[in-house]
Order: sequence, then C-alpha cells, then structure tokens
Amino acid sequence: GSSGCWWNKCSFCPEPAEGSRYLPVPPREAVAQLKGLVEQHRPSLIHLLDNAVSPALLNALSDGPPGAPWYGFSRIGQELEDPSFCRSLRRSGCVMLKLGLESGDQQVLDGLRKGTTVEGASRVLTNLADAGIGTYVYLLFGTPAEDEAAARRTLDFTVRHADRIGFLNLAVFNMPL
Repeated sequence: GSSGCWWNKCSFCPEPAEGSRYLPVPPREAVAQLKGLVEQHRPSLIHLLDNAVSPALLNALSDGPPGAPWYGFSRIGQELEDPSFCRSLRRSGCVMLKLGLESGDQQVLDGLRKGTTVEGASRVLTNLADAGIGTYVYLLFGTPAEDEAAARRTLDFTVRHADRIGFLNLAVFNMPL
C-alpha cells in the first residue's frame, strides 16, 4: 500500500534521517490490486509490508475485503480504539496486526514522539482481542528517554495485557544518540 511511513515522526526512526518519503498507493487502488492478486494466485494469507498501514488503507480494506486473510503493521491509533472498526477489520479478513508499542510508560512514549498513549494502547489491545484479531507487539528498551523504572512499567504493562498479546518482539535500542 505504500513505501515509507505515513506518521514519520518517531524520534528513533531512520526514515527521516535517510530522507525517505511516504509514497502511498491510493487506498482503493491498493485494494483493487490485492483483489486481483488474490484472484490470480489464491493465497492462503496476505502479509502487507507497509511500515505502517495507513488509516485510509485500513478503512478501504474494511470496506472492500481483499478476499483472503491478511495481516500487517499498524500504528496504535484512534481508529483502532473503536471496537466496531476492529470488528469490521476482522470481517475483512484481518487476522493479526503488528503494533509498535515500544513502551508501556507514557513519558518514554512522549520522548519517542510516538503520538500514542498507554491508555489508548490498552484499549486497542482489548478491542483487537475482542474482535478476534491477534497482536504482535514490538517493545524497545534502552532508549534515551527510558530509565529502569520506566522499563519496569513497560514489563508491568505487558504482564497486565498478556492475554491480549499473541507475540512479543523485544529489542534493545541500538542507534546513536
């Protein structure tokens, strides 16, 4: 559906430093192309490789299912805080979303310029689980904004939401300050 990231504001992201631009395919065109590929190849699963599937493409997929189960990366955002929207994604074939939570500490999220809240992330994980959509959650430890207490709050968040997280990807921050 695109190259680059539609958000493009996270402080740890290499894309702005590399000058990578966000280049989306118009959402309805992307869905039409997916439907054509599904008809031609009959896949058992579609993996959307966007850095973050845009809200516009999520809406288009919800309105026009591609015809095969699908999953991909998505930002934790307001659209996923709507339980009915999550249910419509499931009806469209969404079986899992990969979410860059990064931290369960609000101060760290703000320092990373994620544009998300811990409370919003909690609602999103609940809504996706209730809709039957699996989650693959990315956590990032050791960022400049994080201290040991913040890392422990992230672990506590993860434990509290363990029944709503299917997979975890734990990483240690490894970019120059």
